[in-house]
Amino acid sequence: DNGDDDDDDAEQAKGTTTTTATSIPTTTTVSNQDADKNSNHSTLYKVMVCVLAGIFAAQLQFAFIFGQDLINMAQEQEGPGSTPESGTSAVIWLFAISLGSPVSILYGLYNNPPEIPHNHIWKSPWYRHVLLILTTCLPWVAHIHLYGYSTTLLPDDLAAAIAWPILMMVTVVTGILWSLALGEWRYAQSLARTRLYQGLAAAAVGIAIIMASVAI
Repeated sequence: DNGDDDDDDAEQAKGTTTTTATSIPTTTTVSNQDADKNSNHSTLYKVMVCVLAGIFAAQLQFAFIFGQDLINMAQEQEGPGSTPESGTSAVIWLFAISLGSPVSILYGLYNNPPEIPHNHIWKSPWYRHVLLILTTCLPWVAHIHLYGYSTTLLPDDLAAAIAWPILMMVTVVTGILWSLALGEWRYAQSLARTRLYQGLAAAAVGIAIIMASVAI
């Protein structure tokens, strides 16, 4: 009887150990779950998201192109204008920020991770909000403003063709560097990281070539 009891205890202990070990999620398990969830979307769905994102991302540039009449009106020395040339693009910003911000805010609230309640917005310390503004909002607005200002220093027929590619490449490079700093590529395969570094190098060379051609 004692032998049977010992065997039962051993079986119970073995079952408990097995349950405990399998109840702890590993990084591989979580990654596989995320991959399975992402794989539910069809290729067509993913391509359409990329296409729509590309179309809407370029709308700000179209706003400056098709809103040129408003910019010219702001430049007039008589009437409602008399705005310095470096600040005439602000009239486009008035509409772009006013119309674009609500959509971005609503998307951020909708896409908020479930483990982070919305009331954390009000519970976070004030200096964290200031830090986010200084590291995200202010640089984004500043680099667009510098783009607009740089176009006033270049020939009219080449301004957008030169300044816009530089702006896009610098934006992409900055985003990739931040992703590296935040550890988003920590678990990427070595081949993917190699392609990433090659892309960064190509973008840097492209920026240098364009800037050198303007200087010459």
